[in-house]
Amino acid sequence: MFGQAQNSGRKAKSRLLMVIGLFMLLIGLALYLLAAGLEARLAGWQDLNTMDLWLRIIASICGIIGAICGIIGTIFRFVFPVVWSHIQNRKNETEPAPPNKISEAIRSREKKLTNLNSLQVCNYQFRATGFVGRDNVMGTLKKFVGGDQDRKFQWWALYGEAGSGKSRTGLELCLEYQKNWRAGFIVLEDLSKQDWLDWRPDRPTLMVLDYAASYFSGFVSSPADSPRLNIADVLHWLCEKRDQFAFPVRFLLLERLSAMPPNEAPDFNQPLHKRLTGDSGSFCADLDQARFPEEPFILPKITDEYLIKIGRSVKTKWPPTLSGQGFIEKLQELDPGKMRPLFAIMLAASLREGGQAGDLSRESILSKTLMRECNTYWSACRLDRDDIDLLILATICGGLGRKPDVAELPDLWADIEKESPRRARFNKCGLSQSKYPDNFIINPIEPDLLGEYFVLSGYRKVQAKLNNDVEKPGSGTHALLWRALNHKPYETVTFLRRCVNDFPDKNLLGVHEYLMNRYMDQKDTPKKTGLGLAIFAFYLVTDYGEAKKLEEARRVYDSMPDLGRHPDIALARAKAAVNLILAYGDARRLEEARRVYDSMPDLGQHPDIALERAKAAVNLILAYGEAGELEEARRVYDSMPDPGQHPDIALARFEAAVNLIAAYGDARKLEEARRVYDTMADLGQHPGIALERAKAAFNLIFDYAKAGDLEEARSIYGSMAELGDDPEVQQRRKMAKEILDSMK
Repeated sequence: MFGQAQNSGRKAKSRLLMVIGLFMLLIGLALYLLAAGLEARLAGWQDLNTMDLWLRIIASICGIIGAICGIIGTIFRFVFPVVWSHIQNRKNETEPAPPNKISEAIRSREKKLTNLNSLQVCNYQFRATGFVGRDNVMGTLKKFVGGDQDRKFQWWALYGEAGSGKSRTGLELCLEYQKNWRAGFIVLEDLSKQDWLDWRPDRPTLMVLDYAASYFSGFVSSPADSPRLNIADVLHWLCEKRDQFAFPVRFLLLERLSAMPPNEAPDFNQPLHKRLTGDSGSFCADLDQARFPEEPFILPKITDEYLIKIGRSVKTKWPPTLSGQGFIEKLQELDPGKMRPLFAIMLAASLREGGQAGDLSRESILSKTLMRECNTYWSACRLDRDDIDLLILATICGGLGRKPDVAELPDLWADIEKESPRRARFNKCGLSQSKYPDNFIINPIEPDLLGEYFVLSGYRKVQAKLNNDVEKPGSGTHALLWRALNHKPYETVTFLRRCVNDFPDKNLLGVHEYLMNRYMDQKDTPKKTGLGLAIFAFYLVTDYGEAKKLEEARRVYDSMPDLGRHPDIALARAKAAVNLILAYGDARRLEEARRVYDSMPDLGQHPDIALERAKAAVNLILAYGEAGELEEARRVYDSMPDPGQHPDIALARFEAAVNLIAAYGDARKLEEARRVYDTMADLGQHPGIALERAKAAFNLIFDYAKAGDLEEARSIYGSMAELGDDPEVQQRRKMAKEILDSMK
């Protein structure tokens, strides 16, 4: 099934060899028959003259040539095709097509396990534990990769919690297809737009992108000094060229459930695939058409049976006082409700070294895992304080050592020469890689949870163990986060967002305040630093709002004006306002929500900011309606931006109308609800407008029927016929009819 185009070319050459062989066999047979005929003619002659002797010689020559042709024909017909096919199979396995820049960026991440006591046991790249409990996921992923080969390009997304096994699943998928496909994790940092525009696959290709949301920009523009490609652009370029591909191309996005990018909808946990395809226009329509037709997969929890198997692959025998069920109960205590494989591995590793289950906590197993690495490698290598600071910075930035890192951080690389002691220490500890001839790469601490713990607090224990307990200016988490933010703002913000989700008990608000103070004190800070802080502030407002920590959310939001009025920063503030208003509304703190909404015009008149104002209005109208403050809800509705030619603002106005109609219906003010409904037809056209009108119509029909006004209810039901054949619209029409039928 796979490598179909390559196989067809190979078969064509084999058929050619067989045809040549058959042709030679026929020639050999003809010459042999000619020789036999001449011999038969001469056999009865008594006196042979010179001509007869020549005929006998010709007959002998024909016989010899015929035999030779027969042998050659047999070889070409039966032997050469088999040998040729074997040679081509070996060549396909051992000599891949000449690489290009895209091909070189697709890399397998499988590594050889050398020590079960190290961080390797927790790192998916070493495959130290069994890959179990994911048959259903792998079955669907195989359909995505190898299903419809006529679709030359398609993409999909796989979501999961941190430590749930997303990256391991991606690695196993790549290994499954590595024989016949170019399959691996794609590294976007070293690629340009032109690289993608010029690329054509030379064999079936599977690309897996980890941390996909960090490559997506939801802002007005991307700063010119940002080297990072936008994944939406990459997918769009592949969509545009898919008809030119001779081989199938598959692109799998891996992302956390909680690490979603800035939203453009009231639901601020909108998944990445919705962000890529949810807007209007041909760009998103192309991406939606190229997406694998099934809904993106969310990794489910692994069953207790498989969690025990994962644990036993690290430690084959539990302590006498701990049964398999006891292991599961302890895991539930450490990782309540989630029961992630990573925690099963760390728990088993802690038990393996003699830890008692009753003494273990979430913090302690993270600490034990980190210190086991320190005791095994870092102490022996005698890493110094500067080494640890460099490792912290690499963990924040997702790795250090490419040419921009060397250029922008010269003091850190000054003593990392080819034969320097520091370079030797990192190599000996397994903290570096040297795949690039010109660059020395320092790897981040992985997996993510351990890297985050190391940066936030664990490094102090490491420094104490290494006797590096002397503080110096510029060291420590806060100072290094500031440096990372200036160097790689998007990577740093992604790291901080993960920390907010994984370690809510850590003082991330203090980190934000420190970074803001440094930003205010330092002149000529790069624009990308301010934008990075704005995105971090947006994330904090969103997460604190979800956690009902409204004072903390407001403190962060109120600090955002200090970042300036760059369009992207203003848009980040607008998005933060949308989510803060939603959080205030849920808490029924409507005065604060209204103050935030009323301040939004100060952010500018850019169409994207106007869209955020419209979304904020949707949230605020919903909150006012639920509180029964209908006059305020109507004032906000009337203050919404004019949609003009912006279809998404028109859609937001429809959503607001649905909320307002529902509020009027609950208050039995059906005339006002009907007037709002009648204006909906004048709000413009958008793919989602018919559905919003259907929602509003259903609400009104329900309210009129409940009030006993069946004539008005039937009138509105009749108007639903013009809303089209969308399945969701028809579903609401069916529900409305059931209500009317029940009232007869």
